[in-house]
Amino acid sequence: ILTLPVLLADGSPFPGRELLIFLSMAVILMSLIVAAVGLPYMTQYLADDLPHDTGKDNIGAVMTEVAINRLNALLDEPVDDPNEQALRVDAGNMLLETYQRRLHYNDSDEGQDVGLELAKRARLEKYMQREVIIAQRQELFRLRRAHNISDTTFYEVLREIDLKEESLR
Repeated sequence: ILTLPVLLADGSPFPGRELLIFLSMAVILMSLIVAAVGLPYMTQYLADDLPHDTGKDNIGAVMTEVAINRLNALLDEPVDDPNEQALRVDAGNMLLETYQRRLHYNDSDEGQDVGLELAKRARLEKYMQREVIIAQRQELFRLRRAHNISDTTFYEVLREIDLKEESLR
């Protein structure tokens, strides 16, 4: 609208400028009125939930079962080195215990109370991990200022700390 010239090159008024401005204003106002009045009326008939949405609780249980199945499959894979097999079994059992506990709490009656406790524990764990990262970063910078580590080591360790911090978000 503002790009319409007031006058033509010969100094005469631009023909139909007022009509163009009026029509543009009418279209804008009508679209605002239709959006403000019509959209709430039309959207009241839409379903609240999508039909394929199974809910956060259900999908959490499904994801936990998938994790347990994959861990069991990994533990069943043969490994040549007995030391690696022992480490694999130890790490796998720790993860399996975590996922099985999560699945048990989702299925049990007291699961909601325990779930709240687990959520509090997770928040506290995340807070503590952030505090550890802050302390590690401060110590890394102190070592750098004291010239106790090389630039290469500094940047490698800083990158690892940054990745740990990013994984907490």
